[in-house]
Amino acid sequence: CRGRMNGTVLSIRNDSYRVERVREAFFSFMQEIKPGVKKRTISTYCSDAFFILDNLPETWLDELVTADESRDVELKRKLHDVIRQDITATRSHPETDARSYLHTFWYLIRFLRMLSVVESGRMPRRIGG
Repeated sequence: CRGRMNGTVLSIRNDSYRVERVREAFFSFMQEIKPGVKKRTISTYCSDAFFILDNLPETWLDELVTADESRDVELKRKLHDVIRQDITATRSHPETDARSYLHTFWYLIRFLRMLSVVESGRMPRRIGG
């Protein structure tokens, strides 16, 4: 299964990761890039990001992780539309919620991109930018 999560395993390209380990590493990543933010808030960010990951069409993950940064604006727009129409549509503030989820989820995409680059033996051009 490419680019998807089945509950215990996250697969990106040909690499598979235990979801719990990815969650732990992502939590640590978020603590590093948001040093002034409380652990509880970081935990919420992580939960929100994985909530979106769980609800994305399975074909999206590989595209989001492997896409060139030049496509990020386009991908964020498409992702926003999916979140807004399919995930937050019935909420009392669907647009605000969609923007918030997208913002938080994009941190996970950046993290997974770095993980993918490291796994393939390449050095990232830029980390955290």
